[in-house]
Amino acid sequence: MKTSASLLSLTFLFLVGCSTTSQVVSEPQSLEAPGINDARWVVSDGVSTSLLGQDGELLGQLSNVVLSSGGDLWFYNETRSQEPEADCGCYMEANTKGEDTSKCVGTATKSRAVFTRLRDAEVVYPFEVMSSPETESSMQFAMKGQWENYVIVEACQNVYACGAAHPSSSCEAKLFDLETGELKPVATIVPEVDSAPAREEIIQKDPEFEGDLELGTAEVRVENGERLLRAHFFGGTCYACSDGEWGAYTMSGWADTGLREAVPAPLVEFAKKSGQPYLYWFEITDAVRPAVMATFEPEAPQE
Repeated sequence: MKTSASLLSLTFLFLVGCSTTSQVVSEPQSLEAPGINDARWVVSDGVSTSLLGQDGELLGQLSNVVLSSGGDLWFYNETRSQEPEADCGCYMEANTKGEDTSKCVGTATKSRAVFTRLRDAEVVYPFEVMSSPETESSMQFAMKGQWENYVIVEACQNVYACGAAHPSSSCEAKLFDLETGELKPVATIVPEVDSAPAREEIIQKDPEFEGDLELGTAEVRVENGERLLRAHFFGGTCYACSDGEWGAYTMSGWADTGLREAVPAPLVEFAKKSGQPYLYWFEITDAVRPAVMATFEPEAPQE
């Protein structure tokens, strides 16, 4: 077992060692900034992560996304793997000629979102890989902010079934619990919200819309020194009527949940100076400091 100073390297080696999956994440960068042991905050914009001092001064950065709610540290990134997929050009030609279409199957590179715990390299995949030898498909992932100990993560899939009149798409969202590593529904953090503003937004797009609305996802925004939570609602409609935001057969709108919390002053100052958003952050407590320092400090040379 390696020491805590080597945990990050162990995690990274675990990730890239899989023969069927390659990582799109780069190794954390070494830091030489003085005073790193006095760091107070860890802030991420969903692409990279910054280490800040007591007053929001920048002490260093990583090219990875590091997340926590004060306990375990998690990395978020996407993997790439080869999965079976139809060759619709081959399929259509064979079908037109009355030939066997089973030969029209190849492979394609597929993305997959993954959270990896630093402590033991445990991985959690919020969404399954959507792949079929009868369709061409792709998936896009996005994180929409952190609320309390939950990270909002979304997946949208685009699918074309060979021979269909048009492609289709659909989206889903889940919460990733940074404390337990569990996946939970978005409704866990969204209170009873009046969806009327969302309906009004939809009606502005389609005055004839009368369908029921469902909770789709949520997002965190930072405005005027506050972090706030918005709820997304969607309803079914025809393909030609869809706004495409949550799928090929839906219309979408947003509503304020009324949930707000103040952003710590040092983070506000950092955002003003750097221009970086701060949808993810945590304070470095005594409990989490050893893991943070092992993550941001370079590994000791091997003898």
